[in-house]
Amino acid sequence: MTVDTSMSEIAPARRWRKLPGSAAPHRGRQGPWLAAAAGNIVVSILILLGICITVAPFLLSLYLALLPYTASILPYRLNPAEWTHANFVAAWTTAHVAEYGLNSLFYAVTNALLTTLLATTAGYVFERMHFPFKNGLWYLILAGMMVPGMVTLAPRLALMIHFPLVGGNNILGVGGKGFYDSWLGVILPSIVSPTSTFLMRQFFQSLPNELEDAARVDGSSEIGIFVRIMLPLATPGVVTTFMLQFQGAWNELLWPQMITVSQSMRTLAVGLTYLSQVIGYGASAAGIPMNYAQAGAIMMALPIIVLFIVGQRWFVRGIALTGLK
Repeated sequence: MTVDTSMSEIAPARRWRKLPGSAAPHRGRQGPWLAAAAGNIVVSILILLGICITVAPFLLSLYLALLPYTASILPYRLNPAEWTHANFVAAWTTAHVAEYGLNSLFYAVTNALLTTLLATTAGYVFERMHFPFKNGLWYLILAGMMVPGMVTLAPRLALMIHFPLVGGNNILGVGGKGFYDSWLGVILPSIVSPTSTFLMRQFFQSLPNELEDAARVDGSSEIGIFVRIMLPLATPGVVTTFMLQFQGAWNELLWPQMITVSQSMRTLAVGLTYLSQVIGYGASAAGIPMNYAQAGAIMMALPIIVLFIVGQRWFVRGIALTGLK
């Protein structure tokens, strides 16, 4: 009876689905397809809108940088024959792009390397090792992520100036200038990054523990496990951390401007700021047009663009793998 009843219930349904003139199955097949197509169109429109909003400021800056000098705010000259590269040449000379660019490169590379090294080792230690007060120290690091960087500018500056036994200071940090107007003062306060440490800890958390256990069985030391096994597997996370830190240091403005006073130590961001201060809308009393500043901004953005184009494969993989476990 059970078999007959089920077959009697299923058979009409099968016969109903096979009816050639049935409209209900047609709606059932087309409904999800139309909804999915409409959803894809909406998502594509939103993505296209986001791309336009993101790229529009860069294209506008490039457009203004290619225009010849003019006193109007937005000169609409769409004729490519009128475009010129003279603004880039003038900005290169006026803003000392070569000198300040080397300073920015030195600062960004040094900062990114040291920060990545500390974040990678700290992330591995906090994830894979056990030691006293581990959780408390980790919560302290997480608390550091919640503090805005603007709040710590003044304490960092006071610490660098009154650092004991440095720059003519005595044991109490008085009498000299400490690390003020020095590369150590520029680099040291920013090499410890709670965000980068958190990122690397999450990446190490996604790696299987069986790899370490197998290495320990083979007699490998903890340093050997970290250097020969875990570090190569963490390459996407390391590259991602390096790229983010390089971008942040390259674009850093307030801290290098506060801690340095010598022109020989100015970074490119600081140099472009001084250039922009004498630029109004159009020409200024110094005779420097706005087009020069736009050309300088484009030249400053090019290294970051090249870096992300070259490292986008590792960057995307590092972001995707972080926090999977």
